[in-house]
Amino acid sequence: MEAAAVLGKRGFDVTLYEKEDKLGGELNLASATAPYKEKVAWLTTTLKGEMEEAGVRILTGTAASPETVKALDPVAVFLAAGGKPIVPNLPGIDKDKVVLAADIISGRKKVCGNILIVGAGLTGLETAEKLFRDNSADQITVIDMVEKIGAAMYPSIFIDVTHQMEGKPLKLVPNMKLKAITETGILADDLAENKEVALSADYVILAMGTTVDREMIQKYEAAFDRVICLGQTHKNPGRIATSMAEAYIAARGFDPVA
Repeated sequence: MEAAAVLGKRGFDVTLYEKEDKLGGELNLASATAPYKEKVAWLTTTLKGEMEEAGVRILTGTAASPETVKALDPVAVFLAAGGKPIVPNLPGIDKDKVVLAADIISGRKKVCGNILIVGAGLTGLETAEKLFRDNSADQITVIDMVEKIGAAMYPSIFIDVTHQMEGKPLKLVPNMKLKAITETGILADDLAENKEVALSADYVILAMGTTVDREMIQKYEAAFDRVICLGQTHKNPGRIATSMAEAYIAARGFDPVA
């Protein structure tokens, strides 16, 4: 949205494809984790207004492909389609009890009972917070391979999100690597004790971040001479501020004849 607005203001004829029915992408997830984060949605509203003022053609509910984009005969393609959720190739990973964090946050999937979350980054912790807020969990265990949970987060954010869950049946377990999904929960390697452990869970939620969708990038690069990748499309992680700054710089400096 930032790139489209900047390019539109510069006088380019811009078309933005969005496969979902509404704009925002992962901003919609960020704003849905808790009532006090609803202001994140204001950014989507602001960017939508800027695009409309700049004359950007917005196609929601329309999945792009190299073929559909080629019909526009563009001088360049700005690829800001995000990354793919990390789903490790492990035994039992395809069981019905395994759910992506994004599906919980968006409300597409429901869980209950004893919940285990794999990934103790902000997404994993905010998923736990949402489940407690919605009274969807009897207890939650969050595991991660890191030695200290929260060490890679801004301290104020970590303190805030964990404060929201004070008094709740929450366990944060570091040094734990997912090994397999079982009928009763998971098997994991305890990296600190160098042993295998079994943890019980009715549902396992994956909040392991995203990875670059190289196949998608390669398809567009094979079809077009100028492909500019933005945000999580080509790197991980892609934070809101850094992704927007990258988009502004790329769109502001774009030269169609360079």
